[in-house]
Amino acid sequence: MSVDTVKPGREAPSGAAGAAGAGEAKASKRGKDSARAEGRRGDGLRALVYLSPGMTGFLLFIVLPLIASLVISFFDWSIFGGGRFIGVENYRRMLSGEDPAFWTVMRNTVVFAACYTALNLVISIGLSYWLQRVPEWLSRVLRVIFFIPVVTPMVGNALIWEAPALRQRRGQLGSGRLRDRAHSLPEQPDSRDGLAAHDEPVAGPGLQHRRPDGRP
Repeated sequence: MSVDTVKPGREAPSGAAGAAGAGEAKASKRGKDSARAEGRRGDGLRALVYLSPGMTGFLLFIVLPLIASLVISFFDWSIFGGGRFIGVENYRRMLSGEDPAFWTVMRNTVVFAACYTALNLVISIGLSYWLQRVPEWLSRVLRVIFFIPVVTPMVGNALIWEAPALRQRRGQLGSGRLRDRAHSLPEQPDSRDGLAAHDEPVAGPGLQHRRPDGRP
């Protein structure tokens, strides 16, 4: 003899109630999936809006010039005038050695790229590792010193472009200060009146007038 046990507070679900609960669960899941999909689409649109300025610059200044350079490489194109289609003739001359400057430029480019990349990574990683081992105050000072070359070009460019405006502004301020100072000074008496006031009679032959410095 078997007895079905039911936990306290719960009723044994019937067949119809179980089917209804399953349907509601499926409907709830579909609603959540739909809301999640709408959220993904909204996030995609926002991301597209945020990326559009950078992608526009990337397309205009990197992708299109690369495509144009590839197309122009199949033409004999002078600086002035139109171009003449020659196919792969430029590549044939370049790889066959008829243009010796190509291999020189290629060698210099490879050497520069390899050395610059390797040295940049090695020195940067080495300095970063070393800065983690020095005292905190010295690490901060050295980080500022190492970062100065990054800021110096920007400061120099700003000073170059702002120098004319600063000179003009300083000239205006200086002229205004001189005018204000000139207006604030008291009026000076005439030089002849000043000399006459400082003249003192000196007793002697002819009763000459002498100045305080002794000159007649």
